[in-house]
Amino acid sequence: MRLEASDREAIGTLLSVGFRGARGARFEEDVEAMRAARVGGVVLFDRDLATGAGRNIEGPAQVERLVGELRARLGDGLVVTIDQEGGRVARLRAERGFEDDVGASAFAKLDDAGRREAADRQALQLARLGVTMNFAPCVDVAVALDGPVIGALGRSYGDDADVVVECARNVIEAHRSRGVACCVKHFPGHGSARVDSHDEVAEVSATYDEEREFGAFERLIESARPEGVMVGHLLCDRFDAAWPASLSRATIEGVLRGRLGFGGVVVTDSLDMGSIGGRYGLDEAVVLAVNAGADMIVNGFNRALQDADAMHPAMEMHEAIERGVVDGTIEGGMARIEESARRVRGLRGGRLSRR
Repeated sequence: MRLEASDREAIGTLLSVGFRGARGARFEEDVEAMRAARVGGVVLFDRDLATGAGRNIEGPAQVERLVGELRARLGDGLVVTIDQEGGRVARLRAERGFEDDVGASAFAKLDDAGRREAADRQALQLARLGVTMNFAPCVDVAVALDGPVIGALGRSYGDDADVVVECARNVIEAHRSRGVACCVKHFPGHGSARVDSHDEVAEVSATYDEEREFGAFERLIESARPEGVMVGHLLCDRFDAAWPASLSRATIEGVLRGRLGFGGVVVTDSLDMGSIGGRYGLDEAVVLAVNAGADMIVNGFNRALQDADAMHPAMEMHEAIERGVVDGTIEGGMARIEESARRVRGLRGGRLSRR
């Protein structure tokens, strides 16, 4: 089987990756790697976890220029993503000249007018910078209020699923009105986890509250129709006893697509997290994610233990998918890839409104 240039373009569309810096040799090296791999998306970070130094974000005018430069060099349809939940998980902060966004727990305490105002302010800031998709809101119900990744960090709107759904709906609607897509996370629910999925797969089978956690996603997908759903590195035997959700066809195709009818972009949590990167080779994880039904394959390329001289992963990811198509490891071949590429390309309309 011989792949055409259009096939390689489609493969690259599925890839969303981080990169080092905003200028200089490393930045140029990474941009060239992303260009060669025809990546469809990038992930912006404020700091480099390996060095503690600043990464892509210095200030509002600089980020707007950077986004423009990336689109000029990587393609006008580039999907620019960011984790801007607010509070503890925010790449845009006041010390760099941005407007601070309140965290989820504080957001939930606002009255209706305050929530609408806060959500619109958050969305408008992203729209002005040229961001396509926010990896937010966090829809994890804080079943474990002291859970180390969600509850204890104030990343959940609370332990009441009704409140979580209502707050998340506020955020999604505000973003949509400003032309920014939302990707809700972490399906099927991280709120009962007692371990950090950055380090290991979070086993939630014994703690998962299906009525609250699954119910929140179910209701929100039906009522607010988010553009994306991020699938977490979570193991829940209600859906798949063998594979973490991010690599599970039973969870993505069977539950998220089939049972919930979600037709938008399915996004993996970052494959460089220890929960996946510590278990699988990158090429293996990429193929598993595609076969599971993911559309946007994320690699933030930003780990605390990362080798400063590491090669950018974009080409390795691209070549893994290309090999999988050619040798039949990717089920459905290029038809499967084109299906995901169409969904990702559909996000580009989210860049039209910048008011």
